[in-house]
Amino acid sequence: MIAFTEVNCNFGRRGRYWVGDRPGVASLDILLLDAAKRGQGHGRRIVEDVSERVLRLPGIKRVSLDPHPSNRAAIRAYRYAGFTPLGLYRNMEAEPGYILVRDRAP
Repeated sequence: MIAFTEVNCNFGRRGRYWVGDRPGVASLDILLLDAAKRGQGHGRRIVEDVSERVLRLPGIKRVSLDPHPSNRAAIRAYRYAGFTPLGLYRNMEAEPGYILVRDRAP
């Protein structure tokens, strides 16, 4: 197994914490499990594929990711996969996150 992905979709409840808690926004988590596979474009391809599938779901207009700000390789891969940075935030556990989003094409 190369990676684990998790998608959380919010179809109606407005959250209190960050952009991924808003209706119509799906949050994506990805974990590359095989360190030997890193740096070969697998993460970017997985993120592209999963985000494209999620953006085809009815009611979903945006996919968001929130890697740790120090995870430059992930941030670079997400940007190559079409995600745009929104900025920094702190989650419920007061840990930093760097929010990136990809919107459904018009």
